Amino acid sequence: MDKQPQEKSKSSKLEKRASLRAIFSYFWLYKRYTLWGILVLLIVDAVQLFIPLIVRSLIDRMTSGTVTLGDIPLYAALVFGIGLIMAACRFLWFILLLVTSERISERIRGRFFSHLLTLSQRFFQHSKTGDLMARVSNDTENVRLACGMGIITMVDGLLFAAAAIGMMVFINLELTLYALIPLPILTVVVIKFGRMVHSRFEAVQARISEITEKVRDSFSGIRVVKAFCQETGELEHVKKVSWEYVKDNMHLIKVWGAFIPLIGLLAGSSMAIVFLKGGSDVILGRMSVGDLTAVTSYLETLTWPMIALGWLINLLERGAASMSRINRVMNEEPEIVDAPDAMELKSSSAKIEFRHLTFSYEDGLAPSLSDISFEVAPGRTLAIVGRTGSGKSTIARLLLREFDPPPGTLFIDGKDVREVKKQDLRNLFGFVPQDSFLFSESIAENIAFGQENMERSAIEEFARKSAINKDIEDFPDGYDTIVGERGVMLSGGQKQRVAIARALVKNPPILLLDDCLSAVDTETESQILGNLSESIRGITTIIVSHRLSAVQLADEIIVLDEGRVMQRGTHSELLREGGIYAALFAKQQIEERLDRNA
Repeated sequence: MDKQPQEKSKSSKLEKRASLRAIFSYFWLYKRYTLWGILVLLIVDAVQLFIPLIVRSLIDRMTSGTVTLGDIPLYAALVFGIGLIMAACRFLWFILLLVTSERISERIRGRFFSHLLTLSQRFFQHSKTGDLMARVSNDTENVRLACGMGIITMVDGLLFAAAAIGMMVFINLELTLYALIPLPILTVVVIKFGRMVHSRFEAVQARISEITEKVRDSFSGIRVVKAFCQETGELEHVKKVSWEYVKDNMHLIKVWGAFIPLIGLLAGSSMAIVFLKGGSDVILGRMSVGDLTAVTSYLETLTWPMIALGWLINLLERGAASMSRINRVMNEEPEIVDAPDAMELKSSSAKIEFRHLTFSYEDGLAPSLSDISFEVAPGRTLAIVGRTGSGKSTIARLLLREFDPPPGTLFIDGKDVREVKKQDLRNLFGFVPQDSFLFSESIAENIAFGQENMERSAIEEFARKSAINKDIEDFPDGYDTIVGERGVMLSGGQKQRVAIARALVKNPPILLLDDCLSAVDTETESQILGNLSESIRGITTIIVSHRLSAVQLADEIIVLDEGRVMQRGTHSELLREGGIYAALFAKQQIEERLDRNA
């Protein structure tokens, strides 16, 4: 019964240690700046230790009557000089160490984003965008603070505390031992509170991910929210999640709020012990007033390391919790990877062949495709049609290796796609999905995506081929029109035509159109197909569509049903044959006539 909690606790400790090691390893990457920063920080601490000694000397000479009026400016100049050195050195370590933490933040963010780009489609299907955004922003910021202020606090606090205690021992060993009586209690407090901060901060970060995802989801669907008059409902959902975040944060704040006063109480206890013991020794003549003043000054300076210890625990625990969340994604292995001996495929005749391919998205699920076999010769056009859910888009996904087909079932130029470098494979394709994604940039930048310094005349030519040029010219800013998030400023059909232009710009050996004319009217579809017939000459083309008007000119059409090839042939051959294709064609002809008469 107790094994599971014990194993979970052990796993959590190991994860925390790995996170702290990762934080220090990042810090060590910039060891030159780090070591110089720490050296300058030590200079600040070293010169700061002289101030109580100067005060001690002055007080002892004043009580003994050996100080003169001319000595006072010398003491003041010494303290002022130390202040100048401390100010200059503090500026230097601030620049050296905090700039380093910014560089670490940039490196972590870059590595995290780079790793995300290697992960497979299945990972993004099971991950929330808001959660990933929170990790790349909030969690990275917490790691930055741990690497910056956390390391500074640790070095400054611990080393300065050790030096200050050493000076106290040098002045009066017995009084120092009395002053350190609360130290064991402080150690227990630090360990206990550190564990509580770590677990509670992880809950806070998880709640931030939830808020980010909810707000992102609401903004992405803002048109639907407004159309259904659900502004109040969405606001209530966000308020609910926000209140949960407040409650989780309050749990953390209560711990942190008790920690700092408790440290202050322990520091006050040490000071009370010093006054009690040291004051008695001064009255009894066992100790000079200067010695008591110096010990008291050093003990007072120890208040900062004790408070710094609290800050350090807070920053490191937050950083470790955030680093753990980042590492969980960084430890995800890409599902689609190049084979160790993967072949390069810089040029291709673009011959495609499926050999008895059977594929299922998850183990235990019914196959989405069963025993699929067909071939597309170089420069030829193949159309894939079928009812919704027949497996058409799955074929497109396998061609792009969004998912891996079984070995020995899918070939390009006679080479198994699993044995070809995936980057080379995907470079062969110009892909237009049904759900055409546009970046929140100008229309021209979306068309020329991936092609730097492309001439405007070339962009306009490809826009003409996809029949979007006239629409663009009607916009106030023409090709410089910003399309908004996910192309919100454009209609579905306009987005699809911009995506077609973007695919043509690539001038690919293989053009893959996945139901990309579903949102355009029949007249525009005919215009696009007419323009494409010139552009795709000599390009191996696969057209996936549920609208048969889009596939009539294909060299061959295959008909899918429930993941199987049920028919194949040209448009006229399939009409003569009857069956699924002829039934779909007759149905769509009736629908088109009804639309025209409506």
